[in-house]
Amino acid sequence: MVYQKPLKPYKQGHPIEFQDIGLLTVSRDSHRFYFNVPIEKCVWGYGWRYTKGEHPFLNFFELGESLDEFYHAYQPPNTLEALTLGFDKRPWNSLELPWHYSIVFVPDVKERKKHKNQHLGPLRPDRLNREKLRLTTVLDSIQSEGYQPEKYGHPNPHICGYFLLKDDDFLFYIEGGKHRATALVELGYTSLPVVSLPDTYFISHDTLSGLAGAAYEEMDLPIVRTIFESYFNPRLREGRRQLLAECMRRARGSSVVVF
Repeated sequence: MVYQKPLKPYKQGHPIEFQDIGLLTVSRDSHRFYFNVPIEKCVWGYGWRYTKGEHPFLNFFELGESLDEFYHAYQPPNTLEALTLGFDKRPWNSLELPWHYSIVFVPDVKERKKHKNQHLGPLRPDRLNREKLRLTTVLDSIQSEGYQPEKYGHPNPHICGYFLLKDDDFLFYIEGGKHRATALVELGYTSLPVVSLPDTYFISHDTLSGLAGAAYEEMDLPIVRTIFESYFNPRLREGRRQLLAECMRRARGSSVVVF
């Protein structure tokens, strides 16, 4: 087992605020620190927040069958429809976030939608069972031994990701350590100890404009902006809550609503 040198807590471990992000991006020694992000600012996949009732993994800890229902109900054909819950059906042919192609490395996995994308269904029974086992194993490990990120070793000893910045608001997109993050929230953490990916700190409207013509066609920039804005849209956030609530009701044998 490989142990990494412990990082120092930024601001003595107090949760970061919007103004801290600018300091972190220009600090020459920011790589020596981890920082705590409030859980309501942490996001997974296509907009799922790390709070109770807003994340399918957290619902799983309350009712295991709800994860089956989530992957059955949530099968969008592309990223745009995934984030807008199917309300926006403009042409878009990828399940990846558009800025991943140039900013964050993501392996090119064929048939990702069918079997290998953690963010949506359908999942084969064996893949679903592995997901459940990993969630419970990580939770049990942290519960019994405490959270020791250094023991995870390379490449992701710490929960990691990057910031999404919009005006004076921010979110932290968790790219690595998704199961650890969920377990910590389930165990009562109100903020998550994270580090930023080494190749990027944040995505903003300026970043998206700069990638137009490189990571995607300039004509696609309005769609890319919609994808980005969907993370901050309160109506869509409520729609995700409702989708998960219906999954819970269906898992308990109540009335079925088709999404």
